Amino acid sequence: MRSVKHIFLLTVEFLFLFFLSVLPLMAGGGHGDEGELTQKVSTEGLEGFNLWFVNLYNDDRLIFALITLVIMGLVGITIAFVTEFFLKMFGLEVSKIEHKE
Repeated sequence: MRSVKHIFLLTVEFLFLFFLSVLPLMAGGGHGDEGELTQKVSTEGLEGFNLWFVNLYNDDRLIFALITLVIMGLVGITIAFVTEFFLKMFGLEVSKIEHKE
């Protein structure tokens, strides 16, 4: 009984999220081809890494998105390790919690 309830709730949640993502597409009204996104970021006054990153955004958004995803993951892992280090300094142990059923 528990697994049926679990599957039902997951199905309802999936359908809810699916319709939330599809409804804005259906509400577009069919105004024809929108074409490519043409917004460009100005590179005026930029140099070094910032210039490279803005040019990457302007020229190849897929690579920009993938690099941003990797950077965000690395920053998250770094924050986790730094937090764990400081917690250990205060004598708190960071470990997985064992569930007793």
